[in-house]
Amino acid sequence: SQLHYNTDIDIREALMTRYPLTKAQMGVYLECVKHPYSTQYNNPWSTLLDPQLDPDRIEQAVQSIYAARKELHLQFTEEADGTVCQYESDVKLTVKRHDMTEDEALSYQKDGFCRPFALNGDEPLIRAEIIFTEKNRYLLIDLHHLIADGTTDLFLFSHRDLSDAYEGKKLEVHAYGLLDYANEEQTWYSGKAYERDKAFYKNRFPGMSFATLSDGSDKEGCILFSSEKS
Repeated sequence: SQLHYNTDIDIREALMTRYPLTKAQMGVYLECVKHPYSTQYNNPWSTLLDPQLDPDRIEQAVQSIYAARKELHLQFTEEADGTVCQYESDVKLTVKRHDMTEDEALSYQKDGFCRPFALNGDEPLIRAEIIFTEKNRYLLIDLHHLIADGTTDLFLFSHRDLSDAYEGKKLEVHAYGLLDYANEEQTWYSGKAYERDKAFYKNRFPGMSFATLSDGSDKEGCILFSSEKS
């Protein structure tokens, strides 16, 4: 099966605030609901800052990225028709600053910074902190896997956006992203192509019982794997 991405249509219009979860997100979400104090889906990292960089401009750059990237504002809510992503433009990101010794900073990065996120809380699913020691400065970022992955980290805070935002440049508009994919996937699952592909695999594996993953709504669950009938 194949998803066809229509980049000629801007699905991420400004007035749209509610999005379906992708099937990959749903699996992660249910795992997080089951294990709310786990950090297995956190994506934390730390970078050693050049001491010549202005920490105020670093903080402003992080805030600029947060303001520009709609995916970073997502919250997850339970509604009558299932779990949805809700774009919350008024959820603010606070970039905390810490003064520590070098040993304290290293210990904090290892054992203190990475903490569980509240998926239905009033805080974003991203954390940003700056640490000052007698020797170094560190920028710490943690993104929940529900809104980002390793590639997201690289583009937003390593290779492109952070540098551009620090220099005051206008951030590049993404032609296609997570929210576009979520909408297109939802359309695909409601269409004839999905029914055709589902029928193909049922015929391909006759006599098998398929387990499904559901968020508790009346909607059909996501087929995860198959097991032989007893």
